[in-house]
Amino acid sequence: MNKEPNILIKFWDFLTLKTYHKNLLTSGGSTYLTVISFIMILAALSEGFAWGFLGSTFTPNSPYVGWTIVGGFVFLLMWFFDRSMASADLLKDEHEKTLNGLQLTKEPFYSRSGIKSFIAKYFPFAIRIGIVCLSLYITAPFLTQLVFKADIDNKMMEQYKDNIALAKKNGLESRDKKIAELEQLVNNTNEKLQVEISGKSGTGYGRGYVAQSIERQLETLQSDLKSTRIERESFLAKFDQAVDRGNEEELKKYGITITKDSPIFRQQAIEEFENQKAFNQTKYAVDVFLIILGTILISAKLMQPRTLQMYFSSRLQEKWALYKLGTFDKYLPEQERSDLILQTNQSIPEEFEEIMVQYAQDQRERKKQEILMIQEKERLTREKQQKQLLEEERLLAKAKQEQERQELVEAELKKAQQIHFERLAKEKAEIEMREKSRVFYEGQILKALNEVEEAEIEYLNKFSKKIDQLEIDEKNLIEELHDIERTYKNHEDNIDARNKRISIAEADLADMQDLARKLQRPEENHTIESLRAFTTAESAVVEQKTYIKNIKSSLLTFETDQKYFQESMARIREQLSKTRATLTELKEPLEIISTFRSKIEARKMELLGAEGLIDTPYEPHHDEEIPMLVEKLKSQLSTQVPSYMS
Repeated sequence: MNKEPNILIKFWDFLTLKTYHKNLLTSGGSTYLTVISFIMILAALSEGFAWGFLGSTFTPNSPYVGWTIVGGFVFLLMWFFDRSMASADLLKDEHEKTLNGLQLTKEPFYSRSGIKSFIAKYFPFAIRIGIVCLSLYITAPFLTQLVFKADIDNKMMEQYKDNIALAKKNGLESRDKKIAELEQLVNNTNEKLQVEISGKSGTGYGRGYVAQSIERQLETLQSDLKSTRIERESFLAKFDQAVDRGNEEELKKYGITITKDSPIFRQQAIEEFENQKAFNQTKYAVDVFLIILGTILISAKLMQPRTLQMYFSSRLQEKWALYKLGTFDKYLPEQERSDLILQTNQSIPEEFEEIMVQYAQDQRERKKQEILMIQEKERLTREKQQKQLLEEERLLAKAKQEQERQELVEAELKKAQQIHFERLAKEKAEIEMREKSRVFYEGQILKALNEVEEAEIEYLNKFSKKIDQLEIDEKNLIEELHDIERTYKNHEDNIDARNKRISIAEADLADMQDLARKLQRPEENHTIESLRAFTTAESAVVEQKTYIKNIKSSLLTFETDQKYFQESMARIREQLSKTRATLTELKEPLEIISTFRSKIEARKMELLGAEGLIDTPYEPHHDEEIPMLVEKLKSQLSTQVPSYMS
């Protein structure tokens, strides 16, 4: 027996799709599964990274948490789906037949079972193709954003720096403007003061109360100018300090908004990159990358070697487990037994499949022969029992004949002892025997007929109602079965007609879609007529799709009804079979009674015919009887006249 693999090997086999470890796995198949498993992990990682990048926006304060949760979930979801698709059992239908000794027959594709088998086999691939298309529509944009993450971050930083510069510029402009105004007022006031002090103009009083008032005004303006300059420097220092700290609340006081990572910002950034050639090349590369991964996984499963298809066959693996235990050895040739095959170091799945298919066929043939032998044995037993019954009847008849013969012999002995009474005794014995035999047989026949009649009446009184009811039930079941069979045939014709209508409608749909694509053009090239034609074509496509969907829905209803009709026919046939079996069982005693009545009547006719062919018991007088007759006549004459003389 194989050694149980350790936990590391089990984990490696789990990652590389080796569900059954090395059982029936060739070295080439092992390498194939390893490569496919890494491609599968790569495809799941691409989906996980893309969706994780989206998930990072769900937790902006801790982006890696959202990235890990969403990305990990999508990764596991895709990985487990691709794993189930890659390890699907494609030989399930085939091995259900061949490993049970049946011949493999290919069902027509357009038959119900053929369509059902095709859908069950290729439905996971259709889902995977849908996932690839969905990835191009949803995952590809996220993956593109992930590829351009550095550019998006740079864009975010540029916008942040622009906001800082704009806020700093707006804050300094208002303060510089105020400082300039104050400096202008200080200069004007100072000039006015100098003119007033010189006494050449103004009031002409020199340093008088007017000059003092101007000086006080100048001092106030200079104080305001100094305060404004200090406030400007303080603003600049606090602004730079807030920028260095990056505190969002402090920056909001200066009108600076920190741009956070979000799907909308990413999309806006991507839209700005779309006009660049490098962006389009990278975007196409991402789309092609996703298509290649999905195509490789689907193609790898569809083009999977037959040895790997055998490896994933659950039925063949079950046979292999039993084979290793030596379960089939007593039915296999010596060169195909487990003790010899298991000594090889390489897996031989194709050879093992041939062994199991041949074993199943031989086993099925052996069972057929056993059934035939049992049937033959039962037939011989029945014949033997019939022969025994016939032999018993023959022995009874022979014993009866022997008894009659013994009686005749005794009568002859008595007649021999009494020779003088020979004729009379013989005549009397013959007449009495005939009369007694007639009475006996008539009584026996009448008794037997009465007993048969009573048995028949008693049986009919007991079971006639049930027999009549079963005959009515049999008739009703036959009529119901015929009605359902007619309905089933009509539904089959309706299903064929709808399948044809679906094929024609799908062909028309393809023509409509081709026409719509031909009418489609850039928006700037559309005319009213072309736009109207394109809209009409698109509407026709939608209506045609709805029409096809409705037909398929009705087809599904018909198929469901067919399944119900099949189950009903099977149920009615089973009921009819049970009814007929019960009716046959109930009528069998009546047939036996009728058979015995016929035998008794035949026996009666036989006895009546035999009685008519019997010779007369009277014989001519013998010469030696004359003295005895004379004596007898004298004795009779002395008493009465003999009856035969009257």
